Amino acid sequence: MLYELISTGNGSSITVLHKGRVYTATNTHPAFALIIEGAVKNDEEVVALFDVQLATQKAFDKVSDRISIRDGNLYVDGELADNSLSNQIIRFQQEGVNDFTPLVNFYEKVLTNHNGNSREQLFTWLNDRNFTITQDGDFIAYKGLTQDGTSVHSGKAIVDGQPLDGHIPNAVGSIVEMPRGDVNADPYHGCSYGLHAGTWEYASTFAPRVVKVKINPRDVVSVPRDCDFQKLRTCRYEVLAEISNPDYQALSYDNGDEWDNEVDENDAWDYLGWYEQG
Repeated sequence: MLYELISTGNGSSITVLHKGRVYTATNTHPAFALIIEGAVKNDEEVVALFDVQLATQKAFDKVSDRISIRDGNLYVDGELADNSLSNQIIRFQQEGVNDFTPLVNFYEKVLTNHNGNSREQLFTWLNDRNFTITQDGDFIAYKGLTQDGTSVHSGKAIVDGQPLDGHIPNAVGSIVEMPRGDVNADPYHGCSYGLHAGTWEYASTFAPRVVKVKINPRDVVSVPRDCDFQKLRTCRYEVLAEISNPDYQALSYDNGDEWDNEVDENDAWDYLGWYEQG
């Protein structure tokens, strides 16, 4: 078995010649690292990794024994997963993300959400949008703030363990939360109690300042049906950074304060304030 590894300013590629057939993969392939490893070891089974579906399955096998891929579909514990997760796998592949651990973490966090209706509503919302997840399995959303960095609407919340009542401060690094039982779980009540999330367009037109937050899927309570399903209610989020453009990529890499904001704001996420009434 012969192979050739080429690296240029535009990326890397590997070509393998085996039994008269030529196999080629670029560094965007989900099993690129495994292909190189197998070629160096002269392992003939490496040619099977050029099949994207099989390669994706092997990538999942490295991080979870609960997830499998058959006939292009994603299964968790033997049950067909929501289509939004399958779409996210494709985005990972297209963007050259070779480590599926964040996506596995995300789905396993979804399963910890004890409310089946909350899980279903979250997937309904995600299925219509490309969304960004973090390496620990949370997802990115946005919050609109007043000029002084507080919530547009007033109400009760807990910020970094301190109960507050009024316009809630949202400093970078803060954890903002409220009791889950105080969040309205009825999706037919559009404006009601809870921490709200939605599209970037919604947040950026709602308030003069926008911060990026991350939400654990476990903490999602409901998806209101008003405003074209552009927002959801949650009981907890972490403030990451103030931004002027949305973070639109399959996986968000946290390098301290360095975040990639060069994205398409028409398809991304946003964040609405803490409380709505009326």
